[in-house]
Amino acid sequence: MGNRCGNHTGKKRKKKRNSRGAGLRLRTSPNSQTLNLRMLSCVCVLLLAASALSHLDEDFLDAQWDEWKITHLREYNGLGEEGIRRAVWDKNMRMIAAHNEEAALGLHSYEMGMNHLGDMTSEEVADKMTGLLVPLERERSFTMALDDRAVQTPQIC
Repeated sequence: MGNRCGNHTGKKRKKKRNSRGAGLRLRTSPNSQTLNLRMLSCVCVLLLAASALSHLDEDFLDAQWDEWKITHLREYNGLGEEGIRRAVWDKNMRMIAAHNEEAALGLHSYEMGMNHLGDMTSEEVADKMTGLLVPLERERSFTMALDDRAVQTPQIC
């Protein structure tokens, strides 16, 4: 007579085991994989930025500082002020170098360069560039020559 389970012969079958061990399988979610890639990218960027900053040696920076002061006609009241301005300029120069290294890796779509505001902090630049002062007197008159005649433009109230 047959058994209740049909074709069962009574032999025990071996369970197939995962070739990795006891059947446990670690899965990483797509979010953790993305996070790992981002962390790796950040580490690479930091290493490249550190590499770029190490190339700015003191002799090179001294020469660049002197050239920058001549180009932008900078003179300071004393060594104390010049030291402070030099430290700000150095910080800005290093930030520009790091940014440009990142741009070379495709992390930014533009490069930066030193300009006439290089010895100013970001707060000083914001104060200088956004501090519009409107004169108290509102009288403005403009003249322009049209067909060799002077014409008075209407006053703006």
